Amino acid sequence: MAAAVAQTTPLTVRNALLGSSVAGVGLAASAATLPAAPVVVRTFPGGPVAVGSVTALAIIDEVAGALIVAPAAAVSINALTTAISAIISVTWEEILI
Repeated sequence: MAAAVAQTTPLTVRNALLGSSVAGVGLAASAATLPAAPVVVRTFPGGPVAVGSVTALAIIDEVAGALIVAPAAAVSINALTTAISAIISVTWEEILI
């Protein structure tokens, strides 16, 4: 198991069960230091591919349980360049065992 992810810019995580005050254990950050190089296991389809590209589109990737993240593991969304901006929403289910 790798060392913990260092959250340099934490985000506010909201429970998708509206009205619930229960906080989940998952964390989110807009910037973080990963303890090891990320490994690509799934890519986003489509989207801009050049610095000058401007595309107003929504990319939806229905994971539907295809990925299982173990406790203390991390999921990262990366870009190949620093010239990309995005608004990203991720929803996950926490299963307590």
